[in-house]
Amino acid sequence: MTMKDNNNFKYLVSSKKDTLWGITVDNVGSAEISPGYENYPSTKGHPKEYYFRPDKGRILDNYQFIYLSRGQGLCFFRPNVPIEFKAGDMLIIPPYTWHSYFPDHKTGWCEYWIGMRGNIIENRFLNGFVSSSQRVFKIGYCEEIIEYYHRAQEIAVQEMPGYQQVLAGLANM
Repeated sequence: MTMKDNNNFKYLVSSKKDTLWGITVDNVGSAEISPGYENYPSTKGHPKEYYFRPDKGRILDNYQFIYLSRGQGLCFFRPNVPIEFKAGDMLIIPPYTWHSYFPDHKTGWCEYWIGMRGNIIENRFLNGFVSSSQRVFKIGYCEEIIEYYHRAQEIAVQEMPGYQQVLAGLANM
């Protein structure tokens, strides 16, 4: 069953044993932001540490991979230095990095995200598999990526035994 609501997200816990797997997923979700939206982001249901105001930004302690399937907007890694972010782009935010982003008021956007941590993802950055200076990756529209995000949401909601390991596999993809 694929989740089709406008806003779907789940914040997860992991055990010490889960961390031995090398990747644990902290959160996964999606949001459909309509053109002409009033507020972004919604505060409803999100833990306080994940909420932010676009004019203030935030700093998280995990990696965030955000994919846009529709629309466009701006992201920031320094105040007043915008980077265009549009459909088909993947935004990768390392831990402890100040950032902000928001959809264009004229287009809105459809965003998907997954937050993770662990030595496997850290090693990819440390060993140059993912550039520490590049933040927006122009990978194009990809239905398969969207399906990975939908599948991750389903697994997170169900929380069946071993769900962290299955989510780690999806996060790898």
